[in-house]
Amino acid sequence: MTIFIRKVNRYKLPPFIILLLIIFSVFLNEPSSISITNLDILLAILVIWVIATLLYFLFVSTIGRLIKRDFIAITLNAGFALLIIGMLFTIQHWPGAKSQLIISGLLILTAIISIFFHY
Repeated sequence: MTIFIRKVNRYKLPPFIILLLIIFSVFLNEPSSISITNLDILLAILVIWVIATLLYFLFVSTIGRLIKRDFIAITLNAGFALLIIGMLFTIQHWPGAKSQLIISGLLILTAIISIFFHY
């Protein structure tokens, strides 16, 4: 349990970075489709962000312990979280789905390249 608490304390920031990436990808790429009456998208973003944060903490407590470099673990997890969120956005035809899939692909590719260079 202490290992889990230490890992969570080390990685407090990335869930908020994931949340900011989601919000920016929705608002900056397709701002004309967002209005005040369309707040169900924002509620869904927050629900998905909570799920991504829980997945993140699960990742930190399991696979994240095996990866020694913090940058690689954070990048890989953010990439997988955004990939899941992008797929959900694509299914629901919400704005920002393409940009989230592109960002997730770039993050996963960066993590894989970093693994080869650091190990």
